[in-house]
Amino acid sequence: MNKLKIKYIFLLLLIIILVAVDQLSKYFIRRNLKYHHRYTVLKHILSFEYVENRGVAFGLFSGKKLIITVTVVLVTICIIYALCIIENAISSLNKLLSDTVVSEYADNNGIIADGTQMNIDDDIQIASVTRKFVTLQIICIFLIAGSIGNMIDRIRCGYVVDFLQFDFINFPVFNIADCYVTISVFVLLVMVLFFLSDKEISLLKLRK
Repeated sequence: MNKLKIKYIFLLLLIIILVAVDQLSKYFIRRNLKYHHRYTVLKHILSFEYVENRGVAFGLFSGKKLIITVTVVLVTICIIYALCIIENAISSLNKLLSDTVVSEYADNNGIIADGTQMNIDDDIQIASVTRKFVTLQIICIFLIAGSIGNMIDRIRCGYVVDFLQFDFINFPVFNIADCYVTISVFVLLVMVLFFLSDKEISLLKLRK
C-alpha cells in the first residue's frame, strides 16, 4: 500500500471519528435531557440544553429542510474537490522536494502549473508550504465532518440536535459539528490572511 492510500485512509478514519464524537454527544443528550431542559456544566459559563434545530448552524434558515440539505451536499462536494486539489499540489511539491531544494529554481528555471510556466523563487520553501497545505487539508476534514454530522441529523430526525449553551453571552445553542465548522472557518481565514502568501496560494495550481 503506497503512502497516498495510507493518507486517504487516515483522513477517512479522522472524518469517521469526528462524526462519531458528534453523533455520540447528541445521542447522550437525547437520552439524558428533556427538551429545553438545561443542565449546568460550568456555572455562568457553559450549560447543556436540548434544542431541536430545524435550520442550519445556530438556528439560521429554520424550516427550509430541502434547501438546506441540497446546499450542504453541494458545499461538501466542493470541499472534497478542494481536498483533492490540495493533495495534488502536495504531491507535486513533494516530488520537487525529492529532486532538489527550492533555491535551485532561479529565474531561469520553473515548473509547469496547469499549462503555465511558473517560477519558484528562493523565498518559497517547499517543505514549509507543504506543511501549510496539510493544515488546509485538516481544515477541510473538519468542515466535511461538521457538514456530515448535522446532515445525518436532518436526514434521520428532520432536525439537528443542539445542546451547547454559553451562559456568559447571548449566543444561540449549538453542537460539536457546529464547532468543527466554525473553528475551521476561523483558522482558514487566519491562514489566508496572515500565513499564506499569494505566491504560495498560486502553488495550488500545481499538477504532477
